[in-house]
Amino acid sequence: MNAELTKSPSNKDYGLIERNGKIVCDSLNIAKIFRKRHTDVLRDIGKIIDEFSKVSQRNFASSNFILETYKTRGKSYPKYFLTRDGFTKLVFGYNGIKAIEYQIAYINLFNEMERRLIRIDTERQTAEWQQARVQGKEIRKEETDSIQELIEYARTQGSEHADVLYTTYSKLVKSLVGYDSRDSCTSDMLIQVMLFERTLFGIISEEMVAGTHYKEIYRKAKAELTRLKLYWSRPLLSVAT
Repeated sequence: MNAELTKSPSNKDYGLIERNGKIVCDSLNIAKIFRKRHTDVLRDIGKIIDEFSKVSQRNFASSNFILETYKTRGKSYPKYFLTRDGFTKLVFGYNGIKAIEYQIAYINLFNEMERRLIRIDTERQTAEWQQARVQGKEIRKEETDSIQELIEYARTQGSEHADVLYTTYSKLVKSLVGYDSRDSCTSDMLIQVMLFERTLFGIISEEMVAGTHYKEIYRKAKAELTRLKLYWSRPLLSVAT
């Protein structure tokens, strides 16, 4: 099978995440990277599952190709999460120099994220991580209460979809910090999440008192968190002695 590839996908485009203790990628991202129709990727996965079923290896198929659904335009469609083994079985049939380059890129990301997962598993046993997790839950409650007030506030300003604000603000923090689950965060990431959520709590509270429109509150919150993200990512300057 030949595959025409995108020119320069970012790490985010590959879509690797931690899910139930395993690093997986999904078929939608594979289709995007390899410039294939998702229906063709699903067809290829279906053939692999059929092959393994014929040799009584259904467990391999079900544990390495996990069927899920996603919604778009109000309709549900199938997709698969693939483990490293599932990914390898699927895309190593895609030919061409560029295909090989992207296969290697995927494997390198699998290796990197699996090392990170091992490091996080070890770090979660430390007092520092556990303390950060407890403190994070306390701050999360403050932020949740603040967003609930914002939801009611937005309704008074005519919002018909205020209920989505909780998800909107949660996605904002997740996208900036770069995590899927708090249990998959390092101690530094948990501290960053706490900082962002405490900042959100302050902005939302102050701007509601000031009578700011709820949409403008989100714009201000996003701008401030983006600024904090840049500051957080900035390397420390060395001091000459």
